[in-house]
Amino acid sequence: MYTEKDDSVPVIYTVVLLGDFVDNGNKIPDVLDWLQEAAGNDWVHPNYPRFQLQPILGNHDMACLLSLNSDVFHSKYTTGRWWDRWAHFWNEDGSTPGAYSVSTQTTFKEQFPHADLLEHLPWYHKEDGYVFVHAGLKQGEHFSEQLTYLDLKHLCVKEEEYQMYRYDIHKTRYGMPDQLTNKGWKNTNDPDWGCIVVTGHNKYLGRKNFISSHRLGLHSGSCEGHSLHCAILPRGATQMTQEHLVKDGRDFKVFDFRNNISGSGSSSSSSSSSSGDTSSKSSSKKKLERRVYRQPHM
Repeated sequence: MYTEKDDSVPVIYTVVLLGDFVDNGNKIPDVLDWLQEAAGNDWVHPNYPRFQLQPILGNHDMACLLSLNSDVFHSKYTTGRWWDRWAHFWNEDGSTPGAYSVSTQTTFKEQFPHADLLEHLPWYHKEDGYVFVHAGLKQGEHFSEQLTYLDLKHLCVKEEEYQMYRYDIHKTRYGMPDQLTNKGWKNTNDPDWGCIVVTGHNKYLGRKNFISSHRLGLHSGSCEGHSLHCAILPRGATQMTQEHLVKDGRDFKVFDFRNNISGSGSSSSSSSSSSGDTSSKSSSKKKLERRVYRQPHM
């Protein structure tokens, strides 16, 4: 999002990163180092002073943390069990331990320097009529109830209400919030949310974004070599309609919704990108920085 106060003040963008900064690509350490540098400067990277970053946690990031310390979010599963489970999250050639040249839980815990960074990321970002969350919101419930739950950061709370997604033939639950994991919410839309929900997490048929009245699902397929999808959004919108492709690069696509969404008529705008996971999947830190600048991505 950006706000332009007058001609003498540069445009400032809110850049929301939709999570999954680990497990994808061989430049994971570079991506996390880049985020760490921004975090040390109130989430404004020195190279991009016009971008106020708002990263949120993805399910891959959460699994990584739980495999280091399952008590971090009060999980009922052991750290050893999370380490075994996390291995199923890794995309091809995208092991986070491998990116740090380690293969065991003990050595990864010793070598991984960004646990504190990931632990303190919020599980969602709410701003100007939007809720940005990795996988989505539960239908039939106002966003406020669900965000109150996410604010707790406690995996032993409301398990029967918000941790129902299962991941294997044995119907084992993920043990993480549906709002960060549930692929069954891929095409959901609900005006009763009371907001527009913006997500990454999913791959969509034809590499198209999912757009409905109160939902924008950005296609997140860069782990398979697809372009990074980014969106420029107006502040204060009340309903989504059509997108307008304004950048179609080899590595990224930018969709502008500022002239196509019913809203308050504000001249401000918000920018977002299809998952921070897409950032971690970039082939290099240099590409990540280029994408962030050109989007302005989220």
